[in-house]
Amino acid sequence: MGYAEVVGAVKLDGGVKRFSMVTIKQELAPYRDRLGAALCKQMTEELRKRGILTLPGTLPTDEREWVILIDEKSALGDALVLATKAMLMSRIGMPMPPGAHEKHKRLARRL
Repeated sequence: MGYAEVVGAVKLDGGVKRFSMVTIKQELAPYRDRLGAALCKQMTEELRKRGILTLPGTLPTDEREWVILIDEKSALGDALVLATKAMLMSRIGMPMPPGAHEKHKRLARRL
């Protein structure tokens, strides 16, 4: 497997898939003996480039951990992106921009 297969597996399961970090390491970095912070950050960025969000936000270095991969274009992915934007705007004390609510309306129609 590689990135394409992991992305395909996430999309095949309706946009959400749970993986153990040992599986991710075996599939995305089989040549590495252990998961380091730099490698996990690199894998997270590569997944984001392919439209996959990770929970937690950066893949953990512990192989015993489990992570959830979410297709950014799925209904859950849309909700997660919108909630993240709302939280960030709230942190800096600004209201959501007008265009953000249009995305929310499209999300509601999909559900």
